[in-house]
Amino acid sequence: MSGLLGAYIAAILTVSAASALIIGRVSSLPVAAPSPGGTGVWLLVGLDDREGADRFADAGYLDDPGGTGVGRADVLVVVRSGSNPSAMTVSRDLVLATHAHPPDRLATAFGASPQTVVDLLCGGLGIAIDHVATLDMAGLGTLVDDLGGVLVDQDVPIRDRYTGLELQAGVSRLDGAAALALVRSRRAEVWRKDQWIADERGDAGRTARAGLLLGALTHRALSSPTQLGRTTVAAWHLSGRLGLSTATSPTDLIDLAQALRAVGDDLADLPVDRRDGALPLATPNVATTAVVDRFSTEEERRACAGRALPRAPLHTTTPVPDAATAN
Repeated sequence: MSGLLGAYIAAILTVSAASALIIGRVSSLPVAAPSPGGTGVWLLVGLDDREGADRFADAGYLDDPGGTGVGRADVLVVVRSGSNPSAMTVSRDLVLATHAHPPDRLATAFGASPQTVVDLLCGGLGIAIDHVATLDMAGLGTLVDDLGGVLVDQDVPIRDRYTGLELQAGVSRLDGAAALALVRSRRAEVWRKDQWIADERGDAGRTARAGLLLGALTHRALSSPTQLGRTTVAAWHLSGRLGLSTATSPTDLIDLAQALRAVGDDLADLPVDRRDGALPLATPNVATTAVVDRFSTEEERRACAGRALPRAPLHTTTPVPDAATAN
C-alpha cells in the first residue's frame, strides 16, 4: 500500500452504541464537501503523530528516528459506503495540483489543512470526499491493546528490521506495538528458500498487510456482544485521538463501519508512477485515471471539474516543481 491503513480503523470503533457520545469528544475538522448532498465517500487518514508515539518507540514505531514531522498523513484510504461499498489506498507520496493549489505531496499537504487534501483529491483526481476521519498511528496501537490484541495469519515468516516487525508463519497474536510495526513496514523481508529476501510485492504487499490487519480488527471488534462492549470502551478511550469532519453524524459513522465490514481485507491500491530518491514521489498515470473513473461517479467528477487542471497531464508522468519536493 502506498501510504496505508491506520486511521480508517476509526470507523470500526464507532460501530458501538457510544458513537453519538464519541462524536462530542473528537476533534472537529472543518471540511467543505465538494459534492452537494454527499455521496458517502470518506477519506480516512492515519497520522504519523510522533509526539503521541513515545510509548511505542521501543517497538520500532519510529522507523526513521531522524524525522521531525508531526501529524503528517502516513495512511490515506478512500472508502465508499452505501449499497456497493469499496475501499482503496492512495499513496501518501502522490503529488497532485489544482487551479488553487500548486503541486504537493498528499503526506505534507495534510499539514496545511484537511481541506487542502480534499481539494487536491477532487481537483487532481476527480474524487469528491464527503467526510474525513483521522486517527494518529499511536492511537491504532492503543486500539489494538484495548481490544485485547488481534490474530493475523501469515503464510510465510516476515520481518522488518526498521519497524521491529517479526512474525512467524501461521497465526500470531499482535499487541499494539506489533500491529504498528506491521502497518508501518515499508522494508519488509520474507523467509524463502532458507534466506531473508525483500518482499517482492512492494506496495501491494503493504496493502495486503493493511487489509490483513483491518480484517482482524473488524472481526475482533464485532465478534461477540461481549467484545462489542469492549469495543465501546476502546472507542471512548481513543476519542481524544480521533478527528471527524464537522458534518459527520452517528448515522454516517454506522454507514462507514458497515462499509468497512463488507470490504474486509479486499483493499484496492490506486496505481501510480513512482520516482525513487531521497524523497519518494508518485504521479498519476493512465491506470490511475481508469481506476478513479470506475470508483467515482459522473456526478462527483462534475462537482470536481471546476477545480481540476486539464486532464491530459494525468496520462503522463507529471513534472514536479522543486517546491513539491521540499517537504
